Amino acid sequence: MDIDGIRNDVNTCMGFDTPAVLLPPGASPHDHALRPSEARSLAGADMVIWVGPELTGWLGDPITSLAPEAAQLVLSEAMGVSVLMLRQGGAFGEHDEDEHDDHDDHDEHEDEAPVDPHMWLDPQNAMVWLGSIAEALGALDPENAASYARNAAEGAAEISAKASSIGALVGAVPRSYLAYHDAFGYVEGWLGLTGIGAIQSGHAVELGPARLAELRGEIAEQGVSCVLTEPQYNSGLLDAVIAGRNRRLVMIDPLGGGFEAGPSLYLSILDQFAEIAKVCN
Repeated sequence: MDIDGIRNDVNTCMGFDTPAVLLPPGASPHDHALRPSEARSLAGADMVIWVGPELTGWLGDPITSLAPEAAQLVLSEAMGVSVLMLRQGGAFGEHDEDEHDDHDDHDEHEDEAPVDPHMWLDPQNAMVWLGSIAEALGALDPENAASYARNAAEGAAEISAKASSIGALVGAVPRSYLAYHDAFGYVEGWLGLTGIGAIQSGHAVELGPARLAELRGEIAEQGVSCVLTEPQYNSGLLDAVIAGRNRRLVMIDPLGGGFEAGPSLYLSILDQFAEIAKVCN
């Protein structure tokens, strides 16, 4: 099974089997070539669970060719998941959140900006996914369906409690942030943050003179409490944007590649955001 982002957490909490996680820790979900062992794991799967083509567009064809008979759960299509569009340009400005109770409504946005794939960073989505995974596993293994549902409910309660405590801590003071790339739109609501802009637009477009000027203008106008960055990005570009201003930096690993795989992985991802309360004044 492959669950990019929250990965092992929502599966191992079910307590009956340890899922095979397709991507190794630290691998980019956006572009990955399957190793022979990973291809064999996929071919032997009874069920494939993945966020969806928004995050791992390369994975659709291997699933079709290697695991055509496997049950498949696409988490981005789960009933009740909240979906955001990626914001365009360096400075975000005002943006609207598109929340869908039924992902079928998502088709109307096909000609607009691409979907923001970082859906697991909204704890409400993670709780929706727990229920969806429990239901899918129950359909595959009816004998244990009640246990899957019970364990999912317990996991959702843990996520809710963790998100509430961190949200109260961080959201007690209005805070704005600059991101290296637009990965944190899903945390803004539950943490009470305001996104100012992103240095990188998409996954391959680096900082140019126009974007630099736009971001510096937005920072000068609105101010910025801190910068949220990720382990793989070049801090030198942050210096170019901040241009001598006091830089309060919070390192976030949204994929959880630096954490131990297991039932507490997703809670560890959420725990990182508590640092915002200490750093971002």
